[in-house]
Amino acid sequence: MTADPTWKGMPLDAETALALLEWQREMGVDEPIGDAPVDRYAEPLRPPGAAPGPAPAAPPP
Repeated sequence: MTADPTWKGMPLDAETALALLEWQREMGVDEPIGDAPVDRYAEPLRPPGAAPGPAPAAPPP
């Protein structure tokens, strides 16, 4: 069984597929994760976490 590589439904030849991989590497892609890209700049900022409170006191002996 052989798989024909495609990109957005268009067939890719080996040269085009390699060019796309090289472009992704140049753009900083280091791990292929997920089926869809995530725009981290479009996500809302997370509020800073609450500061940890004082440690609980030890129970009396």
